[in-house]
Amino acid sequence: MTDQTLRQLQQHGTSSFPISVSFVYLSEYKGMQFPHHWHDEFEFLLIHSGQMRYTANIESVVLDPGDAIFFNSGALHTGAAVALKDCTYFAVTLHPDFFGMPGTALAENYITPFCDSPFFNFYKFAASREADRPVLRTLESVCALYDTQDVCRDIDIYTHVLLLWRALFLCCRDSLSFDFYSSESERLHKMLAYIKTNYNQPITLD
Repeated sequence: MTDQTLRQLQQHGTSSFPISVSFVYLSEYKGMQFPHHWHDEFEFLLIHSGQMRYTANIESVVLDPGDAIFFNSGALHTGAAVALKDCTYFAVTLHPDFFGMPGTALAENYITPFCDSPFFNFYKFAASREADRPVLRTLESVCALYDTQDVCRDIDIYTHVLLLWRALFLCCRDSLSFDFYSSESERLHKMLAYIKTNYNQPITLD
């Protein structure tokens, strides 16, 4: 469910542990495509079977079994099965607050740069690329840990997510904005917020 700006209204995880993991069949959606939407959370998709054509804003990529993709907070995105053949995948969704309260060194140095990079939409991890395989194994571990009842479950998930984020940060750092408070960054955020709020309104010359 979304609001008029296509912002997803579903809560992911809980306020005390804002992360969720779900196993999804694209065939659950009409036309084997989940609707365009966006949310404040970061998200990883890990393809289990089939193929998905993933689109964020105007960028598109095809994901094969074993591939994964990270997409950024605020990115308008959708995913569709290739050739109308079903695709199954794990979705790992986590709020920026998962890493700690805003203002901490961890948040400011490693999380905020993603939130402050409105034109950075996604990063793909390919199963065929040897350098990506440790990252994919870590993501698989997060998915497996989520449904366990181990006494250290939350600690183990947090540890694996930090390792996952470290690898993501090193891969993407050259594409991120580190000038958090520049007037240009603020201007871009205002523009994107206006578009998300008014994209479905009639265009006028007023």
